[in-house]
Amino acid sequence: WPSKMEKFNINSHFTKKLISKKNINLITNLTATNMAIDQENEMINEILFQSNKKEIKVKSKFFILCCGAIENAKIILNNSINYNILKNSNTGKYYMDHPRVTLGTLFSKNKFSLSSLFGIKSKKLDIRYTLKPSDAFQINNNILSCHAYLDPYFGDENENKFKEILKKIKKIVKLKGLPKLNLYNLSIKEILEQIYFNIPPQISNSYFNNILRIFLSRKNNFLSFKSIKINYQGEQFPNINSKIYLGNKKDIYGQYIPILDWRLCEVDYRTQTEFVKILKNITNNHNYLSFNENKNFEITDASHHSGTTRMSLNKSDGVVNKNCKFHDIKNLFISGNSVFRTIGSGNPGLTNMALSNRLGKYLNRL
Repeated sequence: WPSKMEKFNINSHFTKKLISKKNINLITNLTATNMAIDQENEMINEILFQSNKKEIKVKSKFFILCCGAIENAKIILNNSINYNILKNSNTGKYYMDHPRVTLGTLFSKNKFSLSSLFGIKSKKLDIRYTLKPSDAFQINNNILSCHAYLDPYFGDENENKFKEILKKIKKIVKLKGLPKLNLYNLSIKEILEQIYFNIPPQISNSYFNNILRIFLSRKNNFLSFKSIKINYQGEQFPNINSKIYLGNKKDIYGQYIPILDWRLCEVDYRTQTEFVKILKNITNNHNYLSFNENKNFEITDASHHSGTTRMSLNKSDGVVNKNCKFHDIKNLFISGNSVFRTIGSGNPGLTNMALSNRLGKYLNRL
């Protein structure tokens, strides 16, 4: 997404699985749509799940909404049309994500070795080191939390050639033929380096990564590149005008489709500017390092959707209480990134799991 504010129509239908310990009911390819709420007793009686072929009504003592920051807001906003008890002025507000941008390129007169500069990617480890301003610098300069990944830059031409090689390898893996594997004048060493650095660990082989690490870490061995991309990821300041709201169009289930209006604040941009200043100060008159700032960049998201049902002490400032319970309904809980009040700059997975574990322990005591 560009750095300026943009709006997007979101068609979001996710696969749901509802499993109970005693009577295991597996429900797949269904979308939660309509709630049946007893407003007088402040309780949800049942929720309707729909697909294009069937409908299922689910009753439970407790309901936990954990469909992500976009879908959580969509479900509550759609159902609040029929139930005033669901109306909350904060639902959908304070949408956050991690702004990402390539700040520039770090150039070296000398080639790099495979050192702790790039972290460790081996059989059981995938650790990436990052650049991060000190806590004191962050406080003194009144900026947000942020860090930057160090990503090797092989040059646009070589990286495009490697993408073409990957396409042909995928064709072979999918048994769709045996295309001529042209290496495009790339050395085997360059190809192995790009495999090690550019293929995500989720789809690469850990044992092969370990072999590559050993190969690339040989004594007096230097990597083929001399440039590093500085890829920034930052915290977003909570902004009430950054939000999810319902558009005028409906999906196949009769639910209004949400629109994402993602907005950043002045401090979000200033944090990036301060980070660039640090890089310039470090490399200014350096013996072998120089930094080239990226002047024409676009800010993208990290798919870390957060906010929209934030935690608060009362409903005037948020949607759920400290135990993730919806403020005005006794048996509705919300779990996941959507309850975050702030997002930090790190990936939210571990925080999400910790909150879910905490909610599970709380429910077991009720």
